Amino acid sequence: MTKQQFSHAVRGGRTLTGMSLKDCAEVMNTSSSTLSRWELGQSVPIDRVQRSVVAVLCARIRRIMEYIEQDRARAGYTRSPYA
Repeated sequence: MTKQQFSHAVRGGRTLTGMSLKDCAEVMNTSSSTLSRWELGQSVPIDRVQRSVVAVLCARIRRIMEYIEQDRARAGYTRSPYA
């Protein structure tokens, strides 16, 4: 993953999950300043850490989408907004 791709993935994932910089840094077990540098594309962690960070954000996004689907089903919607 390029520095720019990682930067977009982290910023986009954090934005989609609604996490603050501080909360996201805690989840990622890093400092807010490090997370900020990742988002700005000023630095990137090693590949293994990059994959872990992206996996955590993707899992949180999937959970949010599942909650939305459950709420829509309870409200009687039958068609997915993602289809």
